[in-house]
Amino acid sequence: MEKQQRPLLKIEITGTDKIIEGLSYIALVALWIFVCVVYTKLPETIPTHFTGSGKADGYGDNETIFLGAGICTVMFIGMSFIQRKPHWFNFPVEITPENAQKQYTTAMKMIRMLKLTIVIIFGLIEFHTYKSSIGIADDTSQLYILAILGLVYIPIFYFLIQSSKNS
Repeated sequence: MEKQQRPLLKIEITGTDKIIEGLSYIALVALWIFVCVVYTKLPETIPTHFTGSGKADGYGDNETIFLGAGICTVMFIGMSFIQRKPHWFNFPVEITPENAQKQYTTAMKMIRMLKLTIVIIFGLIEFHTYKSSIGIADDTSQLYILAILGLVYIPIFYFLIQSSKNS
């Protein structure tokens, strides 16, 4: 079976898209600033892993605080690259010349929103790590888990529904 060639289209970026993109970059820079500032206040050993209830169950050197921001940055760069190639994406519907513009636009909006979401999630994780490191962790760990799940799944489901409507 011959692979279908998807159309290569120039997708217009709206004002909202520019705002979300800008917020993503600002959040990424803020994450790095936060990590660099709190690093100087951390003890030599910090929590590096948490149980589902939010209790620390793994520890490492304080330099590991940079690992989360580094992983986030690599993901951010990768998503920024792939965002420019919507014809590479997997879609829940067949891409045709008639629906390609709407499908690509929806997919790019989803990636853009996920970039912002990923930075927020890593920010929450780094903040929780910092609080736990200096001994002020509280009982909000379950809320962190719910917030992270919501931040990931709500945009994905929203954009999948939009994609289905655009087919």
